[in-house]
Amino acid sequence: RKATQLASLLETPAVPDQYLVPDITNAPALQTSEFTKWQLETSRRYSDDPDAAAAKRAAEIRADVERSPGVSDAERQLVARRYRFARDIKELALMAELHDEPIDEQAAQSVDGLVTHTLKSGTKLVLSEEAHQMTPALLNPARWESRRQLKDRVYAVRIDGQDYILKEKKTPRHTDTKKHGHVEGLTSEQEFKTAQHFANLGTLEKGDVRLRWEKPLGYVEFPDGYSFCLFERETGLIASGASLHLQGEIEHAAPAYSQEFEEIGRQAKQLIADREDLFPSEPRRRQSGLTRVFEWLSQPFRRKAGSSRSEELAFDDFAALKAAYTEDEARDFLGETMRQAGYSNSDLDGYSFKIIPGERPKLEIVGFDFEYYQYDPQNAERIARNVTENRRTASSIYLRYSPYDGYHRSENRRRFSEAASYVMLQQRGFRLPPRRTTTQE
Repeated sequence: RKATQLASLLETPAVPDQYLVPDITNAPALQTSEFTKWQLETSRRYSDDPDAAAAKRAAEIRADVERSPGVSDAERQLVARRYRFARDIKELALMAELHDEPIDEQAAQSVDGLVTHTLKSGTKLVLSEEAHQMTPALLNPARWESRRQLKDRVYAVRIDGQDYILKEKKTPRHTDTKKHGHVEGLTSEQEFKTAQHFANLGTLEKGDVRLRWEKPLGYVEFPDGYSFCLFERETGLIASGASLHLQGEIEHAAPAYSQEFEEIGRQAKQLIADREDLFPSEPRRRQSGLTRVFEWLSQPFRRKAGSSRSEELAFDDFAALKAAYTEDEARDFLGETMRQAGYSNSDLDGYSFKIIPGERPKLEIVGFDFEYYQYDPQNAERIARNVTENRRTASSIYLRYSPYDGYHRSENRRRFSEAASYVMLQQRGFRLPPRRTTTQE
């Protein structure tokens, strides 16, 4: 049955490449009769000359269809599946080639820290010397115990009970491409060398933040351009909400933060006294009966979160702000280190976090996904200047707020939370907004 299904799939005519521009995901959608009818009706409805407007729109649609009729969702899925099968077949072919031309694990020589094995077909396999010593068959799919797709170009492979990450070079026939169309990134060889450069920096520390990059192990390049790179797999990464996890750790490690908490609170109180223009009082609003009932029901939580008459910064507000700004500092540290090395990255989410427990917990940021790293010192310097310029003033877009600053917050608590936020921004090099002035009419 499966053989019949596969044969049926292979016999299905291919979608012409010219219809898949710029890539599978962003290619124009199929122009259906229902959508065409809706476009013509809309043109007629909003025009003083309905017939002329409909005729003009029909001509535009006809030109668009002649240029590219578009592709249906089923066709997109078909193309993506076929290319996944093609990549699978390449790995099967690699297995067969390595069976006939195996790597001599004992005689393999390292050159500049790399062990290279080139097959008669022109396929090149490269391993770091360390990876070759630990797992010499790392790049041989025949030794993989399993392979599981995590994302469009990312797979988890298991070898000798150990998990690794495989990343294919992204192409227009992958589905997870940039918003306005596929952009050519680094080759697997370039991705490996770039990752190796940053991994060799080791673990860097700055305050409560640690920084490092994922470790590359090797790559394979086929003559037709298909390639993939293998990395060590990171464990314990936080997919989202790193600051919330860190906030909980800070609250549990309160004694380690007592001095900083007291100093932030003192400076926040002084800032409130010196800059009343930053903290205008909220106008009292007439409350509905339902709102008054809800506030009465929420009083136990408000007492737990902090007294409404408090003239001090609450520790849970401090912990929330400290965690949020530490996450910001981690991202900044990664960006600064990257730019200092002369690189920029158009993919802005190539990192994840870990909590490092201890008497005073640290937030570790791990950089990965090097496909859009670009070595351009001049561009990196330009970006660095823009970042510095944007931080001259601590405008409200950089303010972080305590999650307790909701409908149940008191005005005093809101004021101290905002003041502490400004203080923490100043510690990071931001300037306060200019003093607001009022004019008498």
